[in-house]
Amino acid sequence: MKSLFPLVRRGHIPLLLAGMLLFGACTQDKSREKRPLDLPSVSITRPGFRTVSDGFSILGSVQAVNELAVLSETSGKIIGMPAKIGLTVTAGAPLVLIDKDLREAALIAAEAAYTKAAKDAERVATLHADKLISDADIEAARLGEATARSQYLVAKKELENTTICSTIGGTVAFLGLSQIVPAGWAATANGPGVASLFDLGASIAAIRAARAEADFVVVMVHWGIEGDLCPTPADESLAASLIQAGADVVAGGHPHVLQGVSRIGPGLVDFSLGDFVWYADNAPGNLTALLSTDLGPGGTTGYEIHPARIDGTGSPQPLAGADASSASAYVASLAPGAGACP
Repeated sequence: MKSLFPLVRRGHIPLLLAGMLLFGACTQDKSREKRPLDLPSVSITRPGFRTVSDGFSILGSVQAVNELAVLSETSGKIIGMPAKIGLTVTAGAPLVLIDKDLREAALIAAEAAYTKAAKDAERVATLHADKLISDADIEAARLGEATARSQYLVAKKELENTTICSTIGGTVAFLGLSQIVPAGWAATANGPGVASLFDLGASIAAIRAARAEADFVVVMVHWGIEGDLCPTPADESLAASLIQAGADVVAGGHPHVLQGVSRIGPGLVDFSLGDFVWYADNAPGNLTALLSTDLGPGGTTGYEIHPARIDGTGSPQPLAGADASSASAYVASLAPGAGACP
Protein backbone atom coordinates (compact mmCIF):
# COMPACT_ATOMS: atom_id res chain seq x y z
CA MET A 1 0.00 0.00 0.00
CA LYS A 2 1.20 3.50 -0.71
CA SER A 3 2.13 5.79 2.13
CA LEU A 4 -1.25 7.13 3.15
CA PHE A 5 -1.21 10.59 4.64
CA PRO A 6 1.96 12.62 5.20
CA LEU A 7 0.28 14.28 8.17
CA VAL A 8 2.89 14.09 10.89
CA ARG A 9 4.43 17.51 10.73
CA ARG A 10 5.66 20.03 13.21
CA GLY A 11 2.84 21.52 15.24
CA HIS A 12 0.11 19.03 14.44
CA ILE A 13 -1.36 15.53 14.48
CA PRO A 14 -2.08 14.45 18.00
CA LEU A 15 -4.60 11.74 17.12
CA LEU A 16 -5.66 9.95 13.93
CA LEU A 17 -8.72 7.73 13.65
CA ALA A 18 -9.80 5.70 10.64
CA GLY A 19 -12.74 3.45 9.91
CA MET A 20 -11.91 -0.27 10.07
CA LEU A 21 -8.34 0.60 11.13
CA LEU A 22 -7.08 2.77 13.97
CA PHE A 23 -4.02 4.96 14.07
CA GLY A 24 -2.89 6.68 17.29
CA ALA A 25 -0.26 9.41 17.51
CA CYS A 26 -1.01 11.63 20.30
CA THR A 27 0.24 14.96 21.39
CA GLN A 28 -1.91 16.03 24.28
CA ASP A 29 -2.08 19.16 26.34
CA LYS A 30 -1.52 17.76 29.83
CA SER A 31 -3.90 19.40 32.29
CA ARG A 32 -5.58 16.65 34.30
CA GLU A 33 -2.92 14.80 36.27
CA LYS A 34 -4.06 11.69 38.03
CA ARG A 35 -0.67 10.23 39.05
CA PRO A 36 3.09 10.81 38.81
CA LEU A 37 4.41 10.67 35.26
CA ASP A 38 7.48 8.87 33.94
CA LEU A 39 9.98 11.13 32.26
CA PRO A 40 8.91 11.38 28.62
CA SER A 41 11.33 10.35 25.89
CA VAL A 42 10.06 12.60 23.10
CA SER A 43 9.90 16.31 22.56
CA ILE A 44 6.59 18.00 21.81
CA THR A 45 5.93 19.94 18.63
CA ARG A 46 2.51 21.40 19.29
CA PRO A 47 2.32 24.56 21.44
CA GLY A 48 0.27 24.19 24.56
CA PHE A 49 0.07 26.13 27.80
CA ARG A 50 1.11 24.75 31.19
CA THR A 51 1.54 26.29 34.59
CA VAL A 52 4.82 25.64 36.32
CA SER A 53 4.25 24.28 39.82
CA ASP A 54 6.56 23.77 42.76
CA GLY A 55 6.23 20.01 42.36
CA PHE A 56 9.68 19.35 40.97
CA SER A 57 13.17 19.15 42.32
CA ILE A 58 16.67 19.57 40.94
CA LEU A 59 18.95 16.66 41.81
CA GLY A 60 21.41 16.77 38.95
CA SER A 61 18.45 16.47 36.62
CA VAL A 62 14.81 17.53 36.55
CA GLN A 63 12.23 15.09 37.82
CA ALA A 64 8.63 15.11 36.57
CA VAL A 65 6.21 15.26 39.49
CA ASN A 66 2.52 16.12 39.68
CA GLU A 67 1.26 17.86 36.53
CA LEU A 68 4.63 19.15 35.33
CA ALA A 69 6.39 17.07 32.70
CA VAL A 70 9.86 17.98 31.50
CA LEU A 71 12.38 16.52 29.10
CA SER A 72 15.68 15.64 30.74
CA GLU A 73 18.36 13.95 28.62
CA THR A 74 21.46 15.71 29.86
CA SER A 75 23.49 16.56 32.94
CA GLY A 76 25.71 19.42 33.97
CA LYS A 77 25.90 22.54 36.03
CA ILE A 78 22.58 24.37 36.25
CA ILE A 79 23.11 28.08 35.56
CA GLY A 80 19.55 29.33 35.22
CA MET A 81 15.85 28.58 35.65
CA PRO A 82 13.84 30.91 33.37
CA ALA A 83 10.53 29.37 34.43
CA LYS A 84 9.29 30.64 37.76
CA ILE A 85 6.65 29.15 40.03
CA GLY A 86 3.16 30.05 38.77
CA LEU A 87 4.40 31.12 35.33
CA THR A 88 2.41 29.89 32.33
CA VAL A 89 4.75 28.57 29.65
CA THR A 90 4.28 27.07 26.19
CA ALA A 91 5.49 23.64 25.21
CA GLY A 92 9.13 23.92 24.26
CA ALA A 93 9.80 26.91 26.50
CA PRO A 94 13.08 26.63 28.46
CA LEU A 95 12.71 25.57 32.08
CA VAL A 96 16.32 24.94 33.05
CA LEU A 97 19.60 26.10 31.47
CA ILE A 98 22.78 24.03 31.72
CA ASP A 99 26.32 25.42 31.39
CA LYS A 100 27.16 24.86 27.72
CA ASP A 101 30.59 26.42 27.15
CA LEU A 102 32.42 23.08 26.95
CA ARG A 103 29.77 21.58 24.68
CA GLU A 104 29.96 24.57 22.33
CA ALA A 105 33.72 24.08 22.06
CA ALA A 106 33.25 20.36 21.46
CA LEU A 107 30.77 21.08 18.67
CA ILE A 108 33.16 23.52 16.95
CA ALA A 109 35.93 20.94 17.02
CA ALA A 110 33.65 18.14 15.81
CA GLU A 111 32.30 20.27 12.97
CA ALA A 112 35.82 21.17 11.83
CA ALA A 113 36.88 17.51 11.92
CA TYR A 114 33.83 16.48 9.94
CA THR A 115 34.42 19.16 7.30
CA LYS A 116 38.05 18.05 6.90
CA ALA A 117 37.07 14.37 6.69
CA ALA A 118 34.47 15.13 4.02
CA LYS A 119 36.98 17.04 1.91
CA ASP A 120 39.55 14.27 2.35
CA ALA A 121 36.99 11.72 1.17
CA GLU A 122 36.32 13.82 -1.96
CA ARG A 123 40.03 14.00 -2.80
CA VAL A 124 40.48 10.28 -2.23
CA ALA A 125 37.49 9.54 -4.44
CA THR A 126 39.09 11.54 -7.27
CA LEU A 127 42.38 9.69 -6.88
CA HIS A 128 40.52 6.38 -6.80
CA ALA A 129 38.66 7.23 -10.00
CA ASP A 130 42.05 7.83 -11.65
CA LYS A 131 43.21 4.46 -10.30
CA LEU A 132 45.98 6.10 -8.28
CA ILE A 133 45.00 4.52 -4.95
CA SER A 134 43.55 1.20 -3.84
CA ASP A 135 40.03 0.26 -2.84
CA ALA A 136 41.21 -0.03 0.75
CA ASP A 137 42.29 3.61 0.72
CA ILE A 138 38.90 4.91 -0.33
CA GLU A 139 37.13 2.62 2.14
CA ALA A 140 39.27 4.04 4.93
CA ALA A 141 38.48 7.60 3.83
CA ARG A 142 34.75 6.90 3.76
CA LEU A 143 34.91 5.29 7.19
CA GLY A 144 36.75 8.32 8.52
CA GLU A 145 34.09 10.65 7.12
CA ALA A 146 31.28 8.57 8.63
CA THR A 147 32.99 8.51 12.02
CA ALA A 148 33.57 12.26 11.97
CA ARG A 149 29.94 12.85 11.00
CA SER A 150 28.65 10.73 13.89
CA GLN A 151 30.88 12.60 16.34
CA TYR A 152 29.59 15.89 14.98
CA LEU A 153 25.94 14.81 15.40
CA VAL A 154 26.60 13.65 18.97
CA ALA A 155 28.24 16.96 19.85
CA LYS A 156 25.37 18.88 18.28
CA LYS A 157 22.78 16.90 20.23
CA GLU A 158 24.67 17.33 23.50
CA LEU A 159 24.67 21.09 22.97
CA GLU A 160 20.94 21.09 22.24
CA ASN A 161 20.33 19.18 25.46
CA THR A 162 21.83 21.92 27.59
CA THR A 163 18.37 23.49 27.63
CA ILE A 164 15.66 21.46 29.35
CA CYS A 165 12.29 22.42 27.90
CA SER A 166 8.71 21.94 28.98
CA THR A 167 6.74 19.20 27.31
CA ILE A 168 3.17 17.93 27.41
CA GLY A 169 2.42 14.41 28.54
CA GLY A 170 -0.60 12.27 29.19
CA THR A 171 -2.34 9.07 28.30
CA VAL A 172 -5.26 8.21 26.03
CA ALA A 173 -7.63 5.34 26.78
CA PHE A 174 -9.37 3.60 23.86
CA LEU A 175 -12.64 1.74 24.40
CA GLY A 176 -14.58 -0.31 21.87
CA LEU A 177 -18.37 -0.65 22.22
CA SER A 178 -20.97 -2.08 19.86
CA GLN A 179 -24.70 -1.87 19.18
CA ILE A 180 -24.36 -4.55 16.51
CA VAL A 181 -24.54 -7.58 18.78
CA PRO A 182 -25.88 -10.81 17.26
CA ALA A 183 -27.48 -13.25 19.67
CA GLY A 184 -24.89 -14.92 21.85
CA TRP A 185 -22.10 -12.46 20.98
CA ALA A 186 -22.32 -10.21 24.04
CA ALA A 187 -19.70 -10.56 26.73
CA THR A 188 -20.99 -11.92 30.03
CA ALA A 189 -19.62 -12.32 33.52
CA ASN A 190 -18.75 -15.89 32.62
CA GLY A 191 -17.39 -15.54 29.11
CA PRO A 192 -15.75 -13.22 26.56
CA GLY A 193 -17.60 -11.46 23.77
CA VAL A 194 -18.59 -8.09 22.35
CA ALA A 195 -18.82 -5.12 24.73
CA SER A 196 -22.49 -4.36 24.21
CA LEU A 197 -23.54 -0.73 24.17
CA PHE A 198 -27.10 -1.89 24.83
CA ASP A 199 -25.95 -2.19 28.44
CA LEU A 200 -25.63 1.58 28.77
CA GLY A 201 -24.94 1.44 32.51
CA ALA A 202 -21.95 -0.86 32.05
CA SER A 203 -20.71 1.23 29.11
CA ILE A 204 -20.85 4.47 31.08
CA ALA A 205 -19.12 2.77 34.02
CA ALA A 206 -16.32 1.63 31.67
CA ILE A 207 -15.84 5.17 30.34
CA ARG A 208 -15.72 6.59 33.86
CA ALA A 209 -13.21 3.94 34.88
CA ALA A 210 -11.06 4.81 31.86
CA ARG A 211 -11.31 8.51 32.73
CA ALA A 212 -10.01 7.74 36.22
CA GLU A 213 -6.94 6.03 34.75
CA ALA A 214 -6.21 8.16 31.67
CA ASP A 215 -6.08 11.81 30.76
CA PHE A 216 -8.24 11.45 27.64
CA VAL A 217 -10.80 8.88 26.51
CA VAL A 218 -11.62 7.85 22.93
CA VAL A 219 -14.60 5.56 22.36
CA MET A 220 -14.92 3.59 19.12
CA VAL A 221 -18.56 2.62 18.54
CA HIS A 222 -20.04 0.06 16.13
CA TRP A 223 -23.52 1.46 15.49
CA GLY A 224 -25.86 3.00 12.92
CA ILE A 225 -27.69 1.76 9.84
CA GLU A 226 -25.77 0.42 6.85
CA GLY A 227 -25.83 2.83 3.91
CA ASP A 228 -27.50 5.70 5.79
CA LEU A 229 -25.72 9.04 5.50
CA CYS A 230 -27.30 10.45 8.67
CA PRO A 231 -27.12 9.21 12.26
CA THR A 232 -30.32 8.18 13.94
CA PRO A 233 -31.81 10.34 16.74
CA ALA A 234 -31.04 7.45 19.08
CA ASP A 235 -27.36 7.55 18.06
CA GLU A 236 -27.21 11.30 18.69
CA SER A 237 -28.73 10.86 22.15
CA LEU A 238 -26.37 8.00 22.92
CA ALA A 239 -23.37 10.03 21.78
CA ALA A 240 -24.31 12.79 24.21
CA SER A 241 -24.48 10.24 27.02
CA LEU A 242 -20.99 8.94 26.19
CA ILE A 243 -19.54 12.45 26.12
CA GLN A 244 -21.24 13.29 29.39
CA ALA A 245 -19.75 10.14 30.93
CA GLY A 246 -16.25 11.38 30.09
CA ALA A 247 -15.43 10.54 26.47
CA ASP A 248 -13.41 13.20 24.65
CA VAL A 249 -13.91 11.63 21.20
CA VAL A 250 -16.58 9.23 19.95
CA ALA A 251 -15.81 7.70 16.54
CA GLY A 252 -18.34 5.46 14.86
CA GLY A 253 -18.39 2.75 12.26
CA HIS A 254 -20.73 0.19 10.63
CA PRO A 255 -22.76 2.27 8.10
CA HIS A 256 -19.99 1.71 5.47
CA VAL A 257 -20.34 5.36 4.43
CA LEU A 258 -19.08 8.61 5.89
CA GLN A 259 -21.38 10.50 8.23
CA GLY A 260 -21.05 13.94 9.76
CA VAL A 261 -19.05 15.31 12.65
CA SER A 262 -20.67 17.09 15.57
CA ARG A 263 -19.46 18.85 18.70
CA ILE A 264 -21.31 17.92 21.88
CA GLY A 265 -20.16 19.93 24.86
CA PRO A 266 -16.40 19.49 25.26
CA GLY A 267 -16.39 16.36 23.11
CA LEU A 268 -16.38 15.48 19.42
CA VAL A 269 -18.46 12.84 17.66
CA ASP A 270 -17.72 11.45 14.20
CA PHE A 271 -20.81 9.33 13.64
CA SER A 272 -19.22 7.16 10.95
CA LEU A 273 -15.69 7.00 9.57
CA GLY A 274 -16.97 4.76 6.79
CA ASP A 275 -14.72 2.07 5.37
CA PHE A 276 -10.98 2.39 5.11
CA VAL A 277 -9.61 -0.73 3.45
CA TRP A 278 -12.55 -2.40 1.71
CA TYR A 279 -13.31 -4.40 -1.41
CA ALA A 280 -16.19 -2.23 -2.69
CA ASP A 281 -15.21 0.86 -4.73
CA ASN A 282 -18.63 2.24 -5.55
CA ALA A 283 -19.92 5.64 -4.37
CA PRO A 284 -20.64 6.79 -1.75
CA GLY A 285 -18.97 3.94 0.13
CA ASN A 286 -15.64 4.47 -1.62
CA LEU A 287 -15.25 7.91 -0.06
CA THR A 288 -13.33 7.58 3.20
CA ALA A 289 -11.29 9.76 5.54
CA LEU A 290 -8.98 9.95 8.50
CA LEU A 291 -10.05 12.01 11.50
CA SER A 292 -7.39 14.08 13.22
CA THR A 293 -8.26 15.52 16.62
CA ASP A 294 -6.51 17.89 19.02
CA LEU A 295 -6.89 17.01 22.70
CA GLY A 296 -6.64 19.96 25.05
CA PRO A 297 -7.39 21.06 28.61
CA GLY A 298 -11.16 21.17 28.16
CA GLY A 299 -11.52 18.15 25.89
CA THR A 300 -11.32 18.15 22.10
CA THR A 301 -10.00 21.52 20.98
CA GLY A 302 -9.99 20.97 17.23
CA TYR A 303 -10.27 18.43 14.44
CA GLU A 304 -9.62 17.96 10.74
CA ILE A 305 -10.93 15.57 8.11
CA HIS A 306 -8.39 14.09 5.66
CA PRO A 307 -10.40 12.56 2.79
CA ALA A 308 -9.43 9.70 0.49
CA ARG A 309 -11.07 7.50 -2.10
CA ILE A 310 -10.91 3.70 -2.08
CA ASP A 311 -9.60 2.42 -5.41
CA GLY A 312 -10.34 -0.81 -7.26
CA THR A 313 -7.81 -2.72 -5.15
CA GLY A 314 -9.55 -1.72 -1.92
CA SER A 315 -6.83 0.72 -0.90
CA PRO A 316 -7.55 4.32 0.19
CA GLN A 317 -5.85 6.96 -1.95
CA PRO A 318 -5.50 10.47 -0.43
CA LEU A 319 -7.38 13.27 -2.15
CA ALA A 320 -5.79 16.63 -2.80
CA GLY A 321 -6.69 20.05 -4.14
CA ALA A 322 -10.25 20.59 -5.33
CA ASP A 323 -11.17 16.93 -4.78
CA ALA A 324 -10.15 17.12 -1.13
CA SER A 325 -11.98 20.40 -0.61
CA SER A 326 -15.14 19.02 -2.21
CA ALA A 327 -15.01 15.87 -0.07
CA SER A 328 -14.47 17.86 3.13
CA ALA A 329 -17.41 20.13 2.29
CA TYR A 330 -19.53 17.05 1.65
CA VAL A 331 -18.70 15.61 5.08
CA ALA A 332 -19.45 18.98 6.69
CA SER A 333 -22.88 18.98 5.05
CA LEU A 334 -23.69 15.67 6.75
CA ALA A 335 -23.34 17.05 10.27
CA PRO A 336 -26.66 16.91 12.15
CA GLY A 337 -28.52 20.17 11.52
CA ALA A 338 -26.13 21.31 8.75
CA GLY A 339 -28.61 20.75 5.95
CA ALA A 340 -28.34 17.22 4.58
CA CYS A 341 -29.23 15.64 7.92
CA PRO A 342 -31.90 16.81 10.37
